[in-house]
Amino acid sequence: MKRRIAALVLAALMLMASAQAEALMAELRNMRKTAGDRILEMETAPTPTPEPGPTPAPSPTPDVHYDTLAAGMKGDEVAELQQRLIDLGYLNGKADGSFGGKTEAAVKVFQQSQGLEPTGEADDQTQKALYWTEAPVQISYEKLNYRAVLEAPQDYEGARVQLEGSVLQVLESDADDARGVYTALRVATKGSFDDVVYVALFRPRNAEPIAEGDSVSVKGVVHGLYRYTTEAGDEIALPRIDADGVE
Repeated sequence: MKRRIAALVLAALMLMASAQAEALMAELRNMRKTAGDRILEMETAPTPTPEPGPTPAPSPTPDVHYDTLAAGMKGDEVAELQQRLIDLGYLNGKADGSFGGKTEAAVKVFQQSQGLEPTGEADDQTQKALYWTEAPVQISYEKLNYRAVLEAPQDYEGARVQLEGSVLQVLESDADDARGVYTALRVATKGSFDDVVYVALFRPRNAEPIAEGDSVSVKGVVHGLYRYTTEAGDEIALPRIDADGVE
């Protein structure tokens, strides 16, 4: 009886050992498979993602060709031309679509500003220059209304005006300034000592000097009034013009 029991125990132990061994072998096989899969993943190079190529450049806009517009013509193209001339300061009034004498004169002025032959006809070359985004703006100046500026300078602050007259006095600064020689002029616009204006400007050092008695043409911006007290104690106020140019 005892021998049988011992045999059974031995058999049970052998079965348990065999089961454990089988389990260990299965686990080992699984570990080898997992390791092999990982090695395979590492050895297989990933498919490279193609880099985006350069963005193709947009096709150039076809060159625009403009039909020649001339005096006597009418229509939307003329109105568009007139509006562009108005926007740039070469034409006053409204764009009525009728190519008349004023439009022709404005085209000539623009052509001269671009070094083109001043024919007055808006040909292809003229219109290309006119509609260019960097087309030059012409600054327009109104004739100085002396009394109006003197009485209400605040209403004319910043207005661009032009005037002609005779130089009564010239004052220049000795200070070194990169902009040139600071010069102040008293200019009589109506004969001797009549409607005098105060003109301030920076004159290039190599420019011909301005002398008393010279006749000058001035274009500039109204900058309030210039006030001073005379030796007799009188308070004087003159319209002040900051000059864009003096000829």
